Amino acid sequence: MVEVTKLELIHADRTIVEEKKRLLDRVEELHEFNPMLGLRGCRLGIYYPEITRMQARAIFEAACEVTRRGSRSRPRS
Repeated sequence: MVEVTKLELIHADRTIVEEKKRLLDRVEELHEFNPMLGLRGCRLGIYYPEITRMQARAIFEAACEVTRRGSRSRPRS
């Protein structure tokens, strides 16, 4: 929210502001009203496949970065 507000105040590129607002809206959608009845990770990935894609991408990018720096990378589940 702070980032969106700052971008609006400095009159940043409208597309960037809109993208940040969409992301913020999505985060708010994922908020659980009763965390005791919350979804487990595997079910969360079924309901919101973009989360699984995001996590997989982060793992692959981190592995590539480690390899680029000269170390061996072996991502595991």
